[in-house]
Amino acid sequence: MESRVKLKNGQAGPDGNHFLRDKRVEIRVCQQEYEKLEKHALEAGYLNVAQYLRESGLTRKQITSPSTKQKEKNQWLYEINRIGNNVNQIARHLNQGNSLDEEMLMILLQIQDMAQDTLKEALKSDNEDTV
Repeated sequence: MESRVKLKNGQAGPDGNHFLRDKRVEIRVCQQEYEKLEKHALEAGYLNVAQYLRESGLTRKQITSPSTKQKEKNQWLYEINRIGNNVNQIARHLNQGNSLDEEMLMILLQIQDMAQDTLKEALKSDNEDTV
């Protein structure tokens, strides 16, 4: 069924929508969740929570599901384990009486880069979860 055009402006706020909103979506939230939504709406410049939620749901990037977040965390753990294995191999090499040569130094620098990249990615995702 095609949406009907609104007969007059102001039925759902100044968002440029020309169609009559005749579908209703209801959600339940606790008081703390509502206050948080209300705060986010006001900070974003919206006068009401409904308009904020509508805009957020229709225009923002897609939300990451908990299972996807867990997969990302598992990937970081895998990367961290790889870093730990590399460090252990270098420690074993040095404990066997071998000196730190240029190749080992390059590998250590690569490990450091891998660790920093993994940490940045984890922090970036963690910040997205809290926003």
